[in-house]
Amino acid sequence: MVVELNVWDPVQYNHAAGFVAREFGQSLLELLCPQSSDVILDLGCGDGVLTAQIAATGASVVGVDSSAAMVSHAREHFGLDAHVMDGQALTFPNDEFVIVFSNAALHWMPYADGILSGVAATLKPGGRFVVECGGFGNIASIVTAVVAVLARHGIDGRPKIPWTFRTTREWEEHLTKAGFRVKSMVSYSRQPVLPDGIVGWLKTFGDNFFDDVPLDMRDSVMHEVQDVLKWSLCDGHEVWRADYIRVRFEAIKDA
Repeated sequence: MVVELNVWDPVQYNHAAGFVAREFGQSLLELLCPQSSDVILDLGCGDGVLTAQIAATGASVVGVDSSAAMVSHAREHFGLDAHVMDGQALTFPNDEFVIVFSNAALHWMPYADGILSGVAATLKPGGRFVVECGGFGNIASIVTAVVAVLARHGIDGRPKIPWTFRTTREWEEHLTKAGFRVKSMVSYSRQPVLPDGIVGWLKTFGDNFFDDVPLDMRDSVMHEVQDVLKWSLCDGHEVWRADYIRVRFEAIKDA
């Protein structure tokens, strides 16, 4: 059974977090540099926006995601070969793909060994693993504010944190253990604009935090979180930005 750590709405996602594909994804596609002869797996394909861009190069691409709603959107809007699948338990044949690509997905998967054993198995020897995901310290201000506000209401938000943000050192250790050679590994910060502020971001990515908050109070509690973050994530022009830290790497499966 595939477990979803968040309830995904493709339309809301595109509005509130379109920057994931527009800003984050484009430079990662440059690193990917797909060729028409490539057979590629998009691990955590989401709504299929980047997957479709890969397919447009002539490469053969398959997308997988844990969200049935996102997979349905990818199929219906882009005609993609996309499947609901747990990225920590891939079920493709061995040596199926030349490249595994993943943007903004691996931090939703807590079990690094499960991710990498599956990727290593499905990649051909010498195949590439091209990734960008949240890194250690990503959205630290937002998480801290959410946990603090929920505590005011008698709720422990810590067990509800759905993400695992690893350091570059942790990724290097996991990749080496799984039989990969790290070709490049960087960590850097981004400050994407949030068109609907922190409340919109929480409704898109962090709805699970508020499962124990009565329905008629959820919006006001989210606004409490936003108020806490006003002085750190909102500028003088009322533009909200998130405190993102990303890890980007390319690793090669040992021949």
